[in-house]
Amino acid sequence: MQPTGVSPRQWLLTARVNRARELLQASDLGIEQIAAQAGLGSGTNLRARFRDVSSPRPPPGIRHEAGVRSR
Repeated sequence: MQPTGVSPRQWLLTARVNRARELLQASDLGIEQIAAQAGLGSGTNLRARFRDVSSPRPPPGIRHEAGVRSR
């Protein structure tokens, strides 16, 4: 962990997704072009990383689909 509270990898991923979000709102570019400009490579990767950054994660030991602690 860094002083920001997140790893360098997570910080970079969040910055790239935020850039993609800005481009989605402010441009007429397609998903593939936005992904490339934001450093995410492809539209498929952009979508997956957007979910990673935007979706809340269940705490460790909690199974998301059932909402019960895993053993």
